Amino acid sequence: MYENITLPIHTQREARLISFILAKTETLKDLKPKVGSQNVAEVKRQLILKGWEIETIRFTMLDRDSIKTRPGRYILPVHMHKIARNSLAAFYEKAANDDTFISNGEQS
Repeated sequence: MYENITLPIHTQREARLISFILAKTETLKDLKPKVGSQNVAEVKRQLILKGWEIETIRFTMLDRDSIKTRPGRYILPVHMHKIARNSLAAFYEKAANDDTFISNGEQS
């Protein structure tokens, strides 16, 4: 059913976000250095505007002052996994043949 479906990925940050949450659920704190953005929520928002389904799962924990907090984890629903693999393959294939990609990983 999802064999040939792809969704847009336009930047290396978007590709990294999809790659990491495809592998496992990740907290926003853990994603910042991996994705290369202090505003991972904005990267997620841009992907959602392009048709991606990315869920935020909230969980309760205590911070170091013993105050309850509700951080979030991003998860890619199972039905999106094949689409993500297709889309990442298409993105990297295009990047390999596209001179508009510059050294910092973002498109010009």
